[in-house]
Amino acid sequence: MRIWSSGNVLFLILLAVALFAALSYAVTQAGRSGGKDISREKAELGAAEIIQYFTLLENTIQRMRLTGSVKLEHLDVSASGYSNQAANSNCSTSRCRLFHPDGGGVSPRRLNTQYTDLTATNWNGVTAHGESVLYFMNVGVENVGTSLADLVVLYGGVKLDICRAINVRMGLTTWNGPALTDSHGTFAEHAGDVNPYPNPDGVLGDDASEFSGQRTFCSEQSGAWGSYAYQVLVAR
Repeated sequence: MRIWSSGNVLFLILLAVALFAALSYAVTQAGRSGGKDISREKAELGAAEIIQYFTLLENTIQRMRLTGSVKLEHLDVSASGYSNQAANSNCSTSRCRLFHPDGGGVSPRRLNTQYTDLTATNWNGVTAHGESVLYFMNVGVENVGTSLADLVVLYGGVKLDICRAINVRMGLTTWNGPALTDSHGTFAEHAGDVNPYPNPDGVLGDDASEFSGQRTFCSEQSGAWGSYAYQVLVAR
């Protein structure tokens, strides 16, 4: 039987320690790199989902107006538990309801809880499960349509990285660019009696010039108010 010397044992111990240290460093570096990539991928995925759904709403409303002769003043966007809006009192049939099978036929959708910023406590459109609901408003957007108020949908309480990903995807900024923040000012809720169509004097896109002329954008804000993702559904 061969007996190992204490020198050989010490060498093996030192070699094992060195290999473990090298492995730990490699794993740590890979984890850091992968963490950044995964976070960015999730942000881009969230942005894509929001934009895709907003585009679906816009196209559906356009179809309802063109083929169903639904007037904007009659459009009903209520969906219990999914939007903050009460029923439009001017909508007397199901065909003017965006979320009804006989109307727009669109399924209402809350913002995924992974994309919702629960620290945005001033935004009251979050369910008990941590999902932000839809909000439909009448407000002008700079250089979109005329000076009349547009029909706009938003998700409030959007996580900041998701918001940034929306603006990057729309070509409004870069990942390392400054925050794009804009306030809408006076607006009207698209609910109840909207005939005649309201025309408040609030404007989006007059604070952040990057939003001017854009139909899809996100106001990047941290803190209690959080970020807001907007889509112009009907330009007037």
